[in-house]
Amino acid sequence: MGDPDQSHQTNPPVMPGDDVAHVPQWVKREDARSRVDDRASTAHGIGLVMRLAVPLVALAIAAIGQALAATPVLAQQVSQPAAQSWETRLRGLDADEAAALIDQLKQAQDGLRRGDTLHFDLLAGAPASYPMTMTSPREAFLSVDFSHPFTVERVSPADSPRKTYRMAVLPNGVGALYWDVRVVPGFNGTLERVEMVYRAPAPF
Repeated sequence: MGDPDQSHQTNPPVMPGDDVAHVPQWVKREDARSRVDDRASTAHGIGLVMRLAVPLVALAIAAIGQALAATPVLAQQVSQPAAQSWETRLRGLDADEAAALIDQLKQAQDGLRRGDTLHFDLLAGAPASYPMTMTSPREAFLSVDFSHPFTVERVSPADSPRKTYRMAVLPNGVGALYWDVRVVPGFNGTLERVEMVYRAPAPF
């Protein structure tokens, strides 16, 4: 029989301590090929991780954006009144006087939005820890819908030449934070002062 096929010969293993100079060439080639395969495997793994990570990061950013957009801001809540479910309660005045007062406030809002020069005093605030304290009086005033207050009351005596009114505006519905508004017209009938306090409802 002839010599066996060289490709099927069993080559002796390289033992620790063997002189590298005497390591057969086929071992060196196998070692180099193994290193190339390891590098290719590592690169493939990194590429796979990156392909998986990019969509996950994009999804996380989108989720954070949606969460921030959905976070309720107090001033935004005020500008979106709750659905009306009550009849306005009048105290010390009739429906026509209440309607004239409401119309006067709405005209003042329209004038400020147009950039008209208006000289009435405008104050707005809230308890110190409420986020509403970070909203300017002008922004707060323009955010309120005066169309359908919960109550309108004339607090000055009927025979007083100087009228003073108070109204409760419930932008978030009954039992939630509301605007306590005090309105003081001047002697000529124009607005002289508007005071607004964003407060919690009475516990009774």
